[in-house]
Amino acid sequence: MALHRPILIAVCLAGLLSGCNSSSTSDTPVYSNNGAAGTGLAAMNAATPPVNDTGVTYCGDGAGGNNLPCKGDEPALQDAKLGRDAAAAVGVLAKAGSGAYGFDFTKLGADGQPLTIQNQAWTTDGSGLDNGTEVAGTIWSCVKDNVSGLTWEVKTHRSPANLQDRSWTYSWFNSANIGGNKGTEAGGACFQAGRCDTEKYVQDINAQGLCGHADWRLPNQQELVGLTLLGSTTPTIDSASFPNTLSLNYWSGSGYAGQADLARYVSFVYGLASYGYRNNNYAVLLVRSAP
Repeated sequence: MALHRPILIAVCLAGLLSGCNSSSTSDTPVYSNNGAAGTGLAAMNAATPPVNDTGVTYCGDGAGGNNLPCKGDEPALQDAKLGRDAAAAVGVLAKAGSGAYGFDFTKLGADGQPLTIQNQAWTTDGSGLDNGTEVAGTIWSCVKDNVSGLTWEVKTHRSPANLQDRSWTYSWFNSANIGGNKGTEAGGACFQAGRCDTEKYVQDINAQGLCGHADWRLPNQQELVGLTLLGSTTPTIDSASFPNTLSLNYWSGSGYAGQADLARYVSFVYGLASYGYRNNNYAVLLVRSAP
């Protein structure tokens, strides 16, 4: 569904306290991303950027089970029949770019500009290694999510492997000591020994100037969840747009409030959002917020 997922939670919590009167107003200020203050649900929605739909395109009923084609006689309010995915299924969803179901992505070149050719597939050689060109539109460096406004790193698979190779893993580390625990420094296996933690990978990508920018960061868990395509098999992501994102756990920058040595991640095996010890070695997919 094309919804502000965090807002759904806020609305439900508000309902527990105030009878779910969606037209009620509140004088509690809510601050938008640009610092402007407002009140009530309208301000809450303005303060929260849009998120993607789920990618679920099948229905379920009590007798037949789940994962069924939507026939029209199943119980109402099925995920597959609401929001951007439903609009895409009947051909009425306008997109700036392309993407599975309700997703809308634009492929960017190494300079951060949209590729001239957007409708070609990522190409590989007989060994499965990347061998396309940006001129031909058969390889790209980043992807802009036209729904959320975020721009995402695209992983590589080359020989020899480079800094962004899809197989590298990193321990979670932040020298700012979030939650009273910095995590584990250089615990993973990556391009350069001694640099295999999340903080150093962010530093190295920013030093490289990926897609012409130096403001890359770890996504928070909700941003990473926004890429999950829950109606697909593993990996649970739009593989046509993110061809080298694997069925692995990917670190977010979000800590876990209940325990200082944990941090949150998203698994593209099942689209699961969970948490793990900061000394675990997981993959990383970086994001940037600015246009």
